[in-house]
Order: sequence, then structure tokens, then C-alpha cells
Amino acid sequence: MPTKTIAVILAAGQGQRLMPLTKNSPKCLLKVGGRPILHHQLSALQESGVKKIFIIVGFMAKVVKTYAIANFPYLDVKFIHNLNHARTNTLYSLALVSKSVPNGYAVLQLNGDVIFDNRVLSKLFNTDKENSYAVARYGKCGTEEIKILLNRKGSIAAINKQISPKNSLSEAVGINKFSPDFWRALSKNSRELKLKRRNDYFEYAVEKTIADGYKIFPMDIERFKAVEIDFPKDLKLARKKFKNYIS
Repeated sequence: MPTKTIAVILAAGQGQRLMPLTKNSPKCLLKVGGRPILHHQLSALQESGVKKIFIIVGFMAKVVKTYAIANFPYLDVKFIHNLNHARTNTLYSLALVSKSVPNGYAVLQLNGDVIFDNRVLSKLFNTDKENSYAVARYGKCGTEEIKILLNRKGSIAAINKQISPKNSLSEAVGINKFSPDFWRALSKNSRELKLKRRNDYFEYAVEKTIADGYKIFPMDIERFKAVEIDFPKDLKLARKKFKNYIS
């Protein structure tokens, strides 16, 4: 069981690229394997022993809050509202939670649209607890994915969409574990970039933290399944891979 770990779920956006599926439903409540994505995430956190959770909500916030509270009454879930969710991106959302995490805590960050085999978290928590990790899938990358570029020592040098697929051997899955030191620097950077880079992904702040001298490493997902759902084709794939998934 991880000690002094807080989970942060970024679930404020509507998911415009999934329209019309998200016209009247929060993206994180789209069903995969018979249950909402958020259900699978909270169940995985509960199974892993992570009980303190922040969910950044925006689009249909009340619906997300009602679902989480009703289905996971034993988790300590707090909600932070991104009132500007329609005009901002994940960097802005991350900045909103930055001051709420107590000193000394590691942060497990999940994108609100990723579904994964629970064993991914087990592997993540059994990896060196002092370091920070971005869960990654190794293999051929597409242009739309957040890709990872490594330096010669094996830590991440860059993590963004603009990296050429030819230069990247892995893509970020949407699950990250930040050590207390990395999180302290990342939260500071996200606050400073909050307004200037309000439309950027939070990985921009991660890159700034790397440039400040902090290290984060890729963690290969290996045989475990994970799908980040950005487009209808991703949802179709997730429903195929996790059709018998019970959490």
C-alpha cells in the first residue's frame, strides 16, 4: 500500500472530440465494460490503498460529484471546480489543485479519460518510491499522442505531442507518479504558467520542471492494457479490450 500518496484526477473537460457522445454526459462517465471510466479509476485507487483523492471537475460537475460520492462513500474524495473548463486545458486544472496537496505527499495523477488494468498501479507503486514516473506504452507512436523523448541517461527529456513519432519509442498513457520533490516544483511551475499557458496540456509544466533539473522516468506498461479515450475510435477500442472488465 502506498504511504502519503494523494491521487489527482483531471476530469474537467467535456471531451469535444468525442461529440456527440459527450453532449449530455461527462467524458469520465462514459461506460466501458458496463461501468463509467471514473468508476474503474476510483475502484483501482481503492484497491491500491489510495484513499485521498482530488477530482478536478468542470463540465457537468454536479453529475460527476454525485456519482463519485454515491458509489465510493469510503474514499476521501474532494472536488475542485475549474469554472473556466471550456476555455482552458489540463495545465490550468493542475494549477488549481497545486496548493491543496500537503507537503511531503507524492501525487498519483490520472487523466480522467484513461482506463487501465489495475496491475498498472501495483507495478507503479512497487517501482522505486523515490523517483517520479510517467507510465508509457512502448512501440509505434501516432501524431496525436503525447510522446516521450529520452536523454542519454534514460530519464525523460521531453514529453509532448510535437515530438516526431520517428524520434520517440513510447507514448504517455495518462498516468503519472510525482515524488514529493518533483510535485513541489511542478505545482509551483503550473501556478506560474496558469494564465500564460492556460490552453496547454500540463505536460508543458512537466517539461519546465525537467528543465529546472528534476527527473522523471518512463515506466513501461509491458503486457498490461490501458487506453486513453480521446476519440470515438479510442472508446470503441477500450470497450473491446475491457468488455469483460470488472472493477
